[in-house]
Amino acid sequence: MFKVRNVTDWKEINRSLYGNFEASRQSVRTVLAAIIILGAFYTASVAGETMQDDRNRIAVLKLLGAGNGKVLAISFLSVFSCTGIGTAAGLILGIIAGLNLSSFLTFLSAAGVSAFDYYLLSFESSVPVLEVAGFVLLMICVSAVSVLFELRRLPFVSPMELFS
Repeated sequence: MFKVRNVTDWKEINRSLYGNFEASRQSVRTVLAAIIILGAFYTASVAGETMQDDRNRIAVLKLLGAGNGKVLAISFLSVFSCTGIGTAAGLILGIIAGLNLSSFLTFLSAAGVSAFDYYLLSFESSVPVLEVAGFVLLMICVSAVSVLFELRRLPFVSPMELFS
């Protein structure tokens, strides 16, 4: 009396294509996480170089009575403010690029770039807000930990270094 109908969606019909999209998405996430970790270690090396360059200033601050905590806070904020500005700029540029990806790829295809002749040019791109927020939080946390790890030698700067 009733016919049984199978209902399928796009994921089931194009299982291999969907699997390729998901694999590409995971690959992009992995590469982005690796870039974030690399950037955090670069930030830590900048903190170390800043500390080496400012040894005399740090010694003067300690000679004037600033405690290790205050000097650490000043050094951390000076390095981390640059990290915050860079993260904000990268976030804004990334969101702009993500929202205009389809039009950019169409422009490249129209300009004669042969790599985009068979690329999917008519798709909607969206920016996953939670994933972006997670990556920004990861960048801030890893950078903060790596900068604090690099600045652990700061208490060993002595005001006596001014006289040598």
